[in-house]
Order: sequence, then structure tokens, then C-alpha cells
Amino acid sequence: MEELSPAQGMELARLAAEEGLDHKITSISPAVKQGNANTAYKVCASKGKYILRMQFNSSDVYPYKREKTASDLARKAGVPTPEIVALGLIENSHAYQLQIEVDGVRGTEYKGDIAKLWKQVGSAAKVINSIPVYGYLYDFDKDVESTWSVKRYIEVLGSDKPTNPLISKKVFTSETLLKTKESIEAMATWDFEPMLSHSDLSPGNFIIDDNNKVHIIDWGTVLGHIAPHQEVAQVMCYEQDSKNIDAFCEGYGLKSNFLKENAEMLNALQLARLSVTSAWICLRKPDMEEQIPWYRRKIESLLLF
Repeated sequence: MEELSPAQGMELARLAAEEGLDHKITSISPAVKQGNANTAYKVCASKGKYILRMQFNSSDVYPYKREKTASDLARKAGVPTPEIVALGLIENSHAYQLQIEVDGVRGTEYKGDIAKLWKQVGSAAKVINSIPVYGYLYDFDKDVESTWSVKRYIEVLGSDKPTNPLISKKVFTSETLLKTKESIEAMATWDFEPMLSHSDLSPGNFIIDDNNKVHIIDWGTVLGHIAPHQEVAQVMCYEQDSKNIDAFCEGYGLKSNFLKENAEMLNALQLARLSVTSAWICLRKPDMEEQIPWYRRKIESLLLF
């Protein structure tokens, strides 16, 4: 489908806001980017302020429903996270989600002690990870029994042939791809009950209010997974400062030797995440390909373990 112009996007945003809210809209404007898969708008209305997230040319509302299920469960358990008040489809082709806006600054823009924020986030993660869910991975909210599988990750990695985009674009060599598969395949032997996992606790997904309270946003990567390992591994994937990782673990209440004792499992979980994200970049996000050397170095460092 053709890419929408800004004016077309704004018109669809207006329609979504009018459908989702039962009170007068006073203004709509482009907002800070809400993840790589969404276009976001700030909506001011007579009864409050909202963030409207849209996936243009996508009729799949399920990801937004999954986010709402997860954030509702977390908020009910006491985790600060904005309420999603509406979701749906505009013109049968454009998925949208409306959530209450939290006044504050992004973690990426915060000027205070970031380690203190990570400690708060660790405490919140412990609460999130205490919530049992039905299934694994993205089907966590379906009321059915499901069997743990690593097939999704292995399929994403593809073959070890030069024609594989992950190899031709130099995320992997044939050797590192096979080693990564071996590490991920070991996950099939793990025995655990799936727990709710945000799976992307990073400063871009923190809003800090005037009282220095951290609010968790963007539940698009939420999974049913092994806890606390999945949450910790995702923090380790992208956080470069070990002090912040330690602060997260302290806030969670993990023992000081947790990272060392669980290094093999944490590495496998990081490799799984890096594989999925780098494949997404290679196949769908050419504008992000400048990040590929970082992914290659990160993957190679994990394989040295």
C-alpha cells in the first residue's frame, strides 16, 4: 500500500480520536515517537490529554489488544503505567490505540541519577514478573495450554547459506549463526512456568513524573516467558552501564551472584532477542542498517562466553 502523507495521517488520527473518545477533541499534533512500529500523536480533549498510537495500513489490532491486557494486569498489581482507554480500526485498515498521557520526561532525557530510576524499574519488574500468564511468547493472553518452543527464533535465523540476508548483510557469519542456533536451541530444555514479561525495559520506555516516579510505557514486546531471566536479559541487551544493570537487579531483589550463576541462560535470551531484532532490520528497516555493526559485535561477544 502507498505511504500516507502527513496530512492523510493527521486526518486518520482525527477520526481515531473521535471514535475512541466520548468528549470534545481540542487539538491533535505529532508526538514523540512511540517505538519503531507506531506513529504517535498527542491528543488534547475536554477531559484530558492522550497519546494516540497508530499502525497505518495494518488491520491487525491484536498487538494493541495484547498491550492493553498486559498493562491492565500490571497496573492492577500496582505498576505505574498509563491506562489504555480505547483501541480499534479506522476504515478497516489502520489500527489505533489511545492511552492517557503521563506528564513527565522520557528516561532518555532525564538529568538526575539514572541508577535510582533503574532501581525503581527493577522493583516494578519484580511485580510484573509475579503475574502468571497462560501461554508462551506472544500468545501469553490466550486461555489455552501451549508448549514451549524455540522454532520461532530458529525460523527467524534462517539458513547458514550466503543468500541469507543476516549473513549477506554481515550480522552473522555462517559459523556465528550456527553457534547462535545451538545456544537458542538449548532453551527448549528449560522447565518453567510463563510469567508476564515487559521485555523492553529501557530508558525510552520510562516516563518520570514531577515526583521522580517512573511510569512504564510501550508494552509492544510483552511476552509470557521465564522470570526473572527474560526481563534481566533484555535489560542487559541494550544497557551499556553495568552500574545501571546492578541497580536494576538490586531493585528487583536479586542476589549479587545472579548474573554470574545464570550467564548461559541470560546469553541465550539475549541472542534470541538480538536475532529477531537484527532480522527485522535486515528485512524491513533499511534505514536502520547502520546499527548492524553494533549487533554483530554484541552477538560475537556473547558467543565468546
